[in-house]
Amino acid sequence: MDKLRTTIAMAALLGACVQDERPQMTPADASGAQSSPPAPVMPAVPLPAAQAGAAAPMSPQQAIDQSSPPPLQDGYQRFETMPLELAPGASNDWAQWVGGPLDQDYDVVTITGWQSRGGHHAIMYATTEAQAPGYTRLWEDSDQLTTRLMGGVGGEGGANVSLPPGVVFRVQKGSYLVIQTHYLNASDQPIIGRTVLDLKLGPVDPSHRVASIMASTDAAVSLPPGQSMSMDVYCEVQKDLHFLQISNHMHEHGSSTFTEYLDAAGVAHELKSDPLWSYDWALNPNFKAFPLESPLVVAKGSKLHTRCSWDNETDGVVAFPTEMCVFFGFILNPSDIYCQAGQWSEAATNESQEPQGNEPQQPPPQAASCANGPDRAIMDGAAFEQQSTDCGTGCAFDPDAGGCAARCLVGVGLSPACAACNGEQIACGAEHCLVECAADSASPPCRECVARNCDAAYQLCKGA
Repeated sequence: MDKLRTTIAMAALLGACVQDERPQMTPADASGAQSSPPAPVMPAVPLPAAQAGAAAPMSPQQAIDQSSPPPLQDGYQRFETMPLELAPGASNDWAQWVGGPLDQDYDVVTITGWQSRGGHHAIMYATTEAQAPGYTRLWEDSDQLTTRLMGGVGGEGGANVSLPPGVVFRVQKGSYLVIQTHYLNASDQPIIGRTVLDLKLGPVDPSHRVASIMASTDAAVSLPPGQSMSMDVYCEVQKDLHFLQISNHMHEHGSSTFTEYLDAAGVAHELKSDPLWSYDWALNPNFKAFPLESPLVVAKGSKLHTRCSWDNETDGVVAFPTEMCVFFGFILNPSDIYCQAGQWSEAATNESQEPQGNEPQQPPPQAASCANGPDRAIMDGAAFEQQSTDCGTGCAFDPDAGGCAARCLVGVGLSPACAACNGEQIACGAEHCLVECAADSASPPCRECVARNCDAAYQLCKGA
């Protein structure tokens, strides 16, 4: 039962805000999932008015879009979102699937794009959430935990997310492509929102320099009702970091934030200060950029420090992931790095890549890997449930949540094989039971889902 509660907690964390009162949108003309790029351009058919939130269907004159995307350039693949009908005054952020699963690893060399009138920004993400091209729903706070940013464009008001020439994002085999779109209809008539992103997407090229995400955060955000508060996040840097872009990240209750690093001598160096936070930056980052020839270097042995301040004017507690405190940026590195509550984790970007840093590879789970005295003594101890929960939640931002949790559990004394068994169980619950556990992690559907999908393999692995 202790592991069931831990797995449920991990699933609830990753799935927070998946089930809320906002409608889930599925277009009437969604096609089947693709096996590989290039993906066909989605047909320019608006969603039904009732799904898109308009007060009434548009007239033919109102539906006419006054602009068109530019011609597709040679060497680019076009991805077009399902058009959305926007009522006067509407302002929403959408997640719109446009392709996948990818049949191999790819390099994203360049992204260009276009949005129709009312478009604010469009950002391409890679995700493991399997949906057919054309599937559309409102963007969730929790999507920021489960997607990998690849770049985007700014439409009528946003800032570009881009990399210097010769540097690429690398997207993994099996990923799905989803575009986060933001539209704002400031007119008094319904409009059609359209977005096109053109990607120069090619096979992995060893000559390319790869940009990955480095993020420092802490999931222990809890804002008391009607109060202002601050939080400090620290991270010991375990390898030299070469940043091309950096940004702070909070949500709508943020008031100010700054990030600095303390070098080995204890001298503080300011990295990014936002004394007056703008909620627009939550989905459209306010990046500070550095040239390829002279990136911002934060040396191994330094300590990152981020301070976030919020004003919670609501009458309820606001907790993660509804509100966040994150420092992140793009670094010259083949793999993503996450530092969660001071716990450093680095995951390889593809199977052929060697493990990074000094982290040991975890063995695959094996039958009866925990059926020994030392491991059972730890797992039967009063502290193990909380240790497991801490490891699971601490790995929420890691693309390899199971491996991250396993490495953490080795740190509490489990053997590598037994830790891998427990890590796989934690990741299994997060993968299969998000919907069931998001609203109530103690509900019978949540517990039944975890038991149904994960318990048999875990019991075999544990040797119970």
